Amino acid sequence: MHRRFVLTLLALLLVLALAACAEEQPQEAEETPAGTETAETAEEAATAEETTVEATNGEATETTAEIAEGTTAEVDGEQVSVGGFVVESQDTPETTVPEVTVSRSDAQEYLDQVQPIVEDSVQDVSSLAQPEVRVENGSLTLDLPLDRLESTRDDLRDGLDELRQIDPPPSLEPINEQLIEAYERTLPAYTEIIEAADSGDVGRINEAVQENLPRIERFNAEARAILQDLERAAGEQ
Repeated sequence: MHRRFVLTLLALLLVLALAACAEEQPQEAEETPAGTETAETAEEAATAEETTVEATNGEATETTAEIAEGTTAEVDGEQVSVGGFVVESQDTPETTVPEVTVSRSDAQEYLDQVQPIVEDSVQDVSSLAQPEVRVENGSLTLDLPLDRLESTRDDLRDGLDELRQIDPPPSLEPINEQLIEAYERTLPAYTEIIEAADSGDVGRINEAVQENLPRIERFNAEARAILQDLERAAGEQ
């Protein structure tokens, strides 16, 4: 009897133990999904972070592209200087060409207008202004090629008229005005040599050549220097 009671008690304890194990198993099962959910949440967070990084990189790339386009535009409209130099010639005061800042496109536009004018009116007159010495009727005579001198002067006068009619880009107005003043200073030099040659007075011819030839040569140097500087600014050199 006592033995059966002990066996019954042991059986009851075993049942209770098994019941306790059964209750613990669902709890562990619940903990496992919770752990899985944590892993999934971490993975989603990592994915979200990656998405944020990709979006940030995409925005940075777009900004860089905009900067690159702006830089390209600035290169296309690059600002360059024209002038800012001094023209020196023997026996004449130096001439300062003002410096301006322009775009390459404006430099090219103005160059296209003034280049044919300068090339047609600027000529080497050193040979023209060298009097030919000859003796006529026992008298010393100096001859100058009047026709060529007058033709050169007329080309210069025409060039001056054309420069005055040009409507340069606003940034290049000081350069155009500088050219106009150079032409205006030089026309009297041609006129004085021509008038002296027409007079036939040897002393007057010699004096006119010595005084005015350096002025013409300085003009030639100044006009050519401005033209070359415009070519450089426009990117042709």
